[in-house]
Amino acid sequence: VCTVTGANAIQGEANLTFDGTTLLSGTTTATTFKVIGTPEVQVGGGATKDNGLAIESNTTTGADYESCVVLGRSRGTHSSKGIVSSGDNLGRISFQGYDGAEYEDCCQITGAVDGTPGTNDMPGRLMFSTTADGAYVPTERMRIDSYGRSKITKPVISGSGSNCAA
Repeated sequence: VCTVTGANAIQGEANLTFDGTTLLSGTTTATTFKVIGTPEVQVGGGATKDNGLAIESNTTTGADYESCVVLGRSRGTHSSKGIVSSGDNLGRISFQGYDGAEYEDCCQITGAVDGTPGTNDMPGRLMFSTTADGAYVPTERMRIDSYGRSKITKPVISGSGSNCAA
């Protein structure tokens, strides 16, 4: 049950604000994350273990009725979409932790165009990045390209007594 509490808010199970962002939370203050711009939608919670976002599909029909999250991009506007180019990042999942002052990237999974796209042809790659101790910018550590080839970067291991081979 939700009630309209003003021109820019609906309150009930969640608070929805319509000021350029949507905040689904028990609070009315959006959190600043390391993104370019402001997230359009945030789901936030309090001091409980049940913070999260769930998407569920219930059907007795075929196996292709799964739940889905889509991260899409075009090189145009909402009403006039343009084809993406090789190298364009299409979406990213960013794992961030609060360092006492702000949220910093810990690791990322990025999907990008990996070749020349065309009608019914979208070559892609996945890149996996982690942040080294003492740093705040993730570095690509593994890539799976459009041919299915995997590339894992060679780690730099320093210090004495390491059981790992560099």
